[in-house]
Amino acid sequence: MSTGQQTTPSSSQVDDRHNGKRTDDDYPLRYAPSHYRRWSPATVAITALGGIAYLADFSIGASIALSYGTWNAILGILVAGPVPPPTKVVTPAARASSTC
Repeated sequence: MSTGQQTTPSSSQVDDRHNGKRTDDDYPLRYAPSHYRRWSPATVAITALGGIAYLADFSIGASIALSYGTWNAILGILVAGPVPPPTKVVTPAARASSTC
């Protein structure tokens, strides 16, 4: 009769076993090369700035709506929103030389 003790694997042995069967959480990116899944610090910074700009825009719009009323805010955003910035600045000297 054997009195052998039953041993349980240590946590490091369990981790070693699971490392062999690596599964990625990014299921849609399973066929993409691994370097596509690594973000550079510049990409992270630009993404963070985009999120900050979105939150700032949202808070500015909310403060306008709370200060002046919802309908006035909607009207102001519709009037001022689609106006594109000037693309070409014409100086008086350039205007004088272009006339015939």
